[in-house]
Amino acid sequence: METHEVVGIVLLLRDVLARSLFEKYHRDFPLLNRILDAYEPAANRIANTVAVSFVEERERVIRQQAPRDAAAAPGVHPAAGRLPDRFHPYGAG
Repeated sequence: METHEVVGIVLLLRDVLARSLFEKYHRDFPLLNRILDAYEPAANRIANTVAVSFVEERERVIRQQAPRDAAAAPGVHPAAGRLPDRFHPYGAG
């Protein structure tokens, strides 16, 4: 799973919950505003934490696998298999 996919899912969940809050409290606008004032910063912190954690874990796994990849294919840079196709020396692979 790619980083943008994880972030997209987290943001989608955040927005779905916000919509449910609008649906539930739309008749009491002052209450809805108070709820959203509390919800939005918390939801954004959670989304940010999930995204940063995903990226950090992914980078940790890549660093952990790099020595193994280098040993398995001497002379080939460990990141070569992870390059986007447009940067790959042999085109789409």
